[in-house]
Amino acid sequence: MVSRRGQERTYQVAKVSRLYYIEGLGQREIAARLNMSMAKISRLLSEARDSGIVEIRIHDPDEGFRDLEHALEERLGLRECIVVPSRETTDATYRELARPVGEFLSRFTAQPIRLGVSWGETLKVVAENLEPGVTFSGLEVVPVIGGIGTIERGIYPNSVARVFADRTGGVSYLVNAPAISTSKDVRDSLFEDPRYATVFELWEHLDIAVTGVSALDPRDSISLQDGMYTEAELTELRALGAVSSMNSCFFDAEGRELATPYVDRILNVTTEGFRNTAHVVIVAAAPHKVEAILSAARTGLAHVLITDRDTADLMVQELRKKGRQDHS
Repeated sequence: MVSRRGQERTYQVAKVSRLYYIEGLGQREIAARLNMSMAKISRLLSEARDSGIVEIRIHDPDEGFRDLEHALEERLGLRECIVVPSRETTDATYRELARPVGEFLSRFTAQPIRLGVSWGETLKVVAENLEPGVTFSGLEVVPVIGGIGTIERGIYPNSVARVFADRTGGVSYLVNAPAISTSKDVRDSLFEDPRYATVFELWEHLDIAVTGVSALDPRDSISLQDGMYTEAELTELRALGAVSSMNSCFFDAEGRELATPYVDRILNVTTEGFRNTAHVVIVAAAPHKVEAILSAARTGLAHVLITDRDTADLMVQELRKKGRQDHS
């Protein structure tokens, strides 16, 4: 049998809950109306949830997406994961990725931002589909790697950076030097070239970096198509254990960076540069990239992952499978 005191307590909990959740009064207003302290109102509202007098339900049409996002955040140590719907074509899925990229960037409109962008088909489509109209107090956009590919295809790093700047009202910088030099000495001489001083200064002080992920897979062969690496070189990289490339830094399945024959010849923001960047965003989607995206996420360099539902679902399955194997 519930005591009179217990009945009174339940009445207070229900009364405060109705005023707060149904009538929309703030805690300060309720405290004044019922002549109670703010601390007591807060305790009664907490008790309402703990006792089941109040049940909070979120009717989220994308609840399945949220579960995937939460699972990837927890298992990969990400600050944030954003999952978009998967579409019938790869290009259509890439277009879906543009919305969360734009929304993420819009969080920083009140401050000057130094934005580094990588290259590739995914980022090309994302850049072209960013919603225009977001106004920044100051935005500088710079490629985070030297020249790759052809300008005509639009995946050239300078082209991607320029489109990002055009769509966001920023100013873009160019890196008119090849991503891979013939030797370390040639690469080092570029770092000393005063013509690139502004760019390299930006590289050292990026606020945000947006990068794709390459799977070193025949279905993901932009590096091969655009002459950055030969087929034999890609085969050699895979033999060394490389399963992913992020801004031409190579990683094994566990996210460990590999000492490749090209590391001293590449003109790019290195892993150390990404480590010093406040917000590193991976934008990647495709079922055949699952192992590569997991590898890139395990590096500890990325803070945010933006992908599609099919890829996210396969990633979670792979993580659960590995978890079972580790415990067997």
